[in-house]
Amino acid sequence: MRNEGPYVLEWVAHHRAIGFGPIMVFTNDCDDGTDRLLDRLAELGHVIHAPNPKAVFTQLGVWQVAALRYATAFNAFRDADWVMTLDVDEFLELSPGGGTLADLFAAVPPFDLMSFAVLGYNSGGEVEIGDGSVQARFQIPRMPLEAVDHGGGGLKSAVKTLMRNDFEKAQFRNHRPRIDGFSGLGRTWLDAGGRPLPAAFTDHKINLWPAAGALRFGHVNHHSLRSQESFLVKALRGDAMTPSRMGFDAAARANTIRYWAERNVGLENPARQPKPPQGAEALLASYHADPVLGPLHGAALAAHRAKVAALLETEAGRDLAGAIGYRATGDVEAAG
Repeated sequence: MRNEGPYVLEWVAHHRAIGFGPIMVFTNDCDDGTDRLLDRLAELGHVIHAPNPKAVFTQLGVWQVAALRYATAFNAFRDADWVMTLDVDEFLELSPGGGTLADLFAAVPPFDLMSFAVLGYNSGGEVEIGDGSVQARFQIPRMPLEAVDHGGGGLKSAVKTLMRNDFEKAQFRNHRPRIDGFSGLGRTWLDAGGRPLPAAFTDHKINLWPAAGALRFGHVNHHSLRSQESFLVKALRGDAMTPSRMGFDAAARANTIRYWAERNVGLENPARQPKPPQGAEALLASYHADPVLGPLHGAALAAHRAKVAALLETEAGRDLAGAIGYRATGDVEAAG
């Protein structure tokens, strides 16, 4: 993570309530208190927080890959029964029972890996940073889930994969592990429809796979935009994989606008209620009530609002804001 402070508490509460053990998070160059929030959550035993190694060893390549490789060196990772990688704008949603891993394992015959379709959400027309909540606020998928599940025009979706952590030579990756010769191991790799995935997927470096019929047991909700103001801060932060993908300079501007335009579609689609796991709401309330986490969350919100205000004082910031259709709430009220 880098400068994701407003969104940390909901994301951690959600995935802890699903049944994950302490969540490993690696940060770099945070000036909004993200790292301090994670330090406090680490004190409470809910996360393991460490600096991204690339912050020190710049030769390591892209930020995300450096963090994932570093994660495998921790005993907490090595001792885990199951592992999965999720970004802070991604929420695993499980369908069986109360939406927990225990419910999933009870509903599905034994398996070794399950790849979940990643389904994108748009901005919902929201402008402001707000209070940092995501799932209750951004509920319009770019394509209705029913359409995706019934074919969606042959839609191929990115996947995120839950893996039993007992493979000798699995290479931990963002979307799915690399396990050489998997189809010959006698192990089970399912999609979230409960169907075995073929060797064409399991034995090759493929991150996209047809999502039709693959939503029965769960999926990943991907909130890559959030609000317009949130997106401006995201553009300022930059991309963890490809630097030219996100930013305000001339080289990245067109890519940034394209990123928004390609994902802020389907605004007319009906909203859907997400299914947070049992206990997530109570755990999130306890985080906000914590004497350290509560003020840190408020400070992160203030920091992000200040970033937006500072961006709008610059020509590049105003240019990008205009390109995504941004109008401050006060401007809208004045126009009315």
